[in-house]
Amino acid sequence: MIKQHRIFQLLILIGTCFYCGSLRPAEATDRESGFTGRIIRIERREPKGRLRIRQGAGLGFIEAAENMLVRRGHLLLVEGRVRVTIRCGDGSDHDLMPGPQGCPCTAPCTPEVCGISHEGTTICSTRHDSDDSSAPTIISPRLGALLNRRPLIRWIPASGPRSDPVYTVSMRTEYGNVIWSREVGSKTELAYPADAPGLLAGHAYSVIVSSDPASLDTKERPASFNVLPFAKARAVRNEIRRLSMSKPRTGQGQFLRANLYAARGLYTEAIALLERSGPKSSPITLRALGDLYLTVGLDREAEKRYIEALRLNPEKELEERALLQSGLALVYQRLALFDHAAERLGEAADSYGKLGNAAMVEKLKKQIRLLR
Repeated sequence: MIKQHRIFQLLILIGTCFYCGSLRPAEATDRESGFTGRIIRIERREPKGRLRIRQGAGLGFIEAAENMLVRRGHLLLVEGRVRVTIRCGDGSDHDLMPGPQGCPCTAPCTPEVCGISHEGTTICSTRHDSDDSSAPTIISPRLGALLNRRPLIRWIPASGPRSDPVYTVSMRTEYGNVIWSREVGSKTELAYPADAPGLLAGHAYSVIVSSDPASLDTKERPASFNVLPFAKARAVRNEIRRLSMSKPRTGQGQFLRANLYAARGLYTEAIALLERSGPKSSPITLRALGDLYLTVGLDREAEKRYIEALRLNPEKELEERALLQSGLALVYQRLALFDHAAERLGEAADSYGKLGNAAMVEKLKKQIRLLR
């Protein structure tokens, strides 16, 4: 039995060497072509079962985790008894065989699978928060579309000496008419109640939270959102139903559903799902949250998630670190902290340089020159 195990290890080593040698001429092109899929399952059937990834020529293998992004040019090594599934950008799923192999996905990835900021290039350039903490800031619902017509309203409290604030929460139409209002104590969230006027499909609204009893206005401009029209809402629910039919594990199902929500502009629902992961969120989940907060203009909330993700992310996981550093650079650029932005872009360029991605290095260097 021991002899058979050693023979199997030798075959894997030989296969790895053969695979690496045969792919090297195309690796640079593959890396520059972008991500093509995501690992959606690593199901160990023995303690030694695992998936390792080599992200570039000359780099060592790193331990893979669920939700990691993959691309052509990666070397995937399945060891021991473990089920590994890759979801490609076209929505197809592929179970990997034991031993070394390349990424099975060929088409460019999509936001539904790889997130709204894979490659750090597709985050919407929206109006950002004013970085003024003297007034409450709306977290949700905020920008984009809304599927749930009775949303959970959340906000960041105003800073200041008041120890027991009273907030006035109101819902306004796109024309500025107040259709519902309520005073609440020191808590910072409130479910839009069942006895409040229903939000109409296809219409735009905004939430206003004020800590000043004499005014319903905040220093923040209203971040309006649209209630999804019936046909689009039905289409999204059908997509969620199909996603559930693949029977992902609970946490994994939430992550995939959040990606789908975000791709459809349902940022409120996407943020709520990812926030449920709690304090033990993975670096990948934290980056997804950072991307969402950046998309809805909450730069400081995005910064917190990116920094925490960098703290938790293994240093050898260069591609994820590069995405996090690029996200932080965009935060600082929008806050007019240009030296900080240039520093983070430089760190991202270093990561891409180690990966051998010359195109991304040159792109980031151009951005650094513009900032300086």
